[in-house]
Amino acid sequence: MDETNRLNFHLPNLSDATTVGRIVYAPVLSPVASCSAETDDARCSGATYVQYSNDEITPSKPVGGETPTSNSSSDGDLAKPDNNIDQPHRPTTLAQPNPSSQFPDGGLDAWLVTLGCWCVFFISWGPIYTLGIFQAYYHHTLLLGSPSSSPSALACIASTALFTMYAGGLLFGKLFDRHGPRWLLLVGAALHVYGWMMASFATRYYHLFLSQAVCSPLGASCMYYACAGCITTWFWRRRATAFGIAATGAPVGGVVMAGLFVGLVPRVGYPWTMRIIGFLMLGVVVLVNLTVKSRVEHSPRPFRAGEYLEPFRDPAFCLVAGGMAVFVVGLFLPLSFLVLQARSRGLSIALSQYLVLIMNAAGSKASSD
Repeated sequence: MDETNRLNFHLPNLSDATTVGRIVYAPVLSPVASCSAETDDARCSGATYVQYSNDEITPSKPVGGETPTSNSSSDGDLAKPDNNIDQPHRPTTLAQPNPSSQFPDGGLDAWLVTLGCWCVFFISWGPIYTLGIFQAYYHHTLLLGSPSSSPSALACIASTALFTMYAGGLLFGKLFDRHGPRWLLLVGAALHVYGWMMASFATRYYHLFLSQAVCSPLGASCMYYACAGCITTWFWRRRATAFGIAATGAPVGGVVMAGLFVGLVPRVGYPWTMRIIGFLMLGVVVLVNLTVKSRVEHSPRPFRAGEYLEPFRDPAFCLVAGGMAVFVVGLFLPLSFLVLQARSRGLSIALSQYLVLIMNAAGSKASSD
């Protein structure tokens, strides 16, 4: 036999083999020239492990044991292991884990989280979608004759509320990553309901500004970013579906809040209308805290200001962020001034208010599609 083919192979030492499920792992050495039982060479003593099944991919750890002995063969025939151990088809290499296999993508807990997120969209974005109705009421009734009752001054309430909702993500997103959703949901629920209840006692512009532009949106932002983060821990392939289902809560909330305000103010007055809506929110946030939870463990870590700048190195992220900014301007401006514009064109109070309900109902249908 040619000298180059006279190689001694270290065969699997089946006494050192380990079985994980249906997978057999055995220590085996790569072919090394001139290795024999008498050779004391570092090249002949280091063992690697080969996976002997292609039925299932499972990471393994090296199994300790005796250094495998060498068997020499001059004809290239390799000794076979005992027949009582299943022989695989061929050695296979370890594949990278599929990310989708790490997410439930369904189940009772996952869909309960989606329900809780739907409720958060309902009570957080629903009132913002109806700010046009509130703005018209403040302009024509509650603050009538006040210098701060101008449409531009009242529009600051809606614009500041939007800013508070979105800007809160700079802080609440980091808090969610480090501490999970529980405290964000509890604190957010308290702030949101408290701010809405305080609006029922408002008689001046700054009362409305503090309650509806600062306190209530700050609490809604807490809950919104906690829920958005929780959905991503439960879904992978169905993540867009879960977000779409949750997002339908916003226009539905707009329809319900606008309908309650338009229907209750003539009957029970503005203060009790706001309190009734506040009690509705209180019941919803209890359900949210019972259903929304994160699937992963959250561990505190040091905060770095540079984390906010790193995403802007990606041109795709910058384009998406810029597009979302333009989208928000185009979405909420009509909602803020629709009722006042309709009144200025001669539409009745009832019809101009119901325009907001129609827009939210159309948005609910579009979200479900």
